[in-house]
Amino acid sequence: MSDRKLLALSALAGLGYGVLEVAGVVVGGASNPVQYDIVPSTAAAARIAATPMPVGVWVGLGLEVVSTLLLIVFMVRATAAVRHADGHGLLATSALAAGIVNVAAVFVSFGLMAARNAAAGAGLDAQSVKLVADLNWGTYFLSWPSLAMFLGSLAVAAIRTRTLPAWLGWAGVVVAVLGLAGCLDPFNLGQIAQLLPIVWIPAAGISLAIRRTAVADPAPMMIPA
Repeated sequence: MSDRKLLALSALAGLGYGVLEVAGVVVGGASNPVQYDIVPSTAAAARIAATPMPVGVWVGLGLEVVSTLLLIVFMVRATAAVRHADGHGLLATSALAAGIVNVAAVFVSFGLMAARNAAAGAGLDAQSVKLVADLNWGTYFLSWPSLAMFLGSLAVAAIRTRTLPAWLGWAGVVVAVLGLAGCLDPFNLGQIAQLLPIVWIPAAGISLAIRRTAVADPAPMMIPA
């Protein structure tokens, strides 16, 4: 595979992230026999403990895991593009570091969710469900500021280096600011703010693929006879 195609495919991982993330949430939520609650009540926790999770819930979780793997590809590709244009600048390094922290927290959250799903209907009690739910929510919440820092650093670097269109770079700054502000109101604004990266990252991936492919494959120069 040529370097041009590799650049395009790796950048388009951002699009795959957005699609699979939404699909995972929808499939998992629709398949769950117990309505999802961030902080379940004792009664809800008892229902979760007594109800085995169907295959659809595992499929939804699997789609989210794959989407996060694609997010890693996008993070590496996007920060590499910015670093190349910025001469190994600090912003690209900061973005990648924040992205690593985010992914680590998300995978811990996935592990806790998988443990709860596996134990549901197999001896798990309501108190254990509430404990695991709190740990799951806590690790997921910790992923928010790091994702905002990744988006903010990447967007600012993209604006400086013109790696992305200016409007898309500034949109990324807005998404990052709203993500940080959402940490102050996690049950309302925070929930809405976490939907914005699912839109911005695919848009950035497509734009990055188009722009970098055009640079890698310029139009041939016409040489007069």
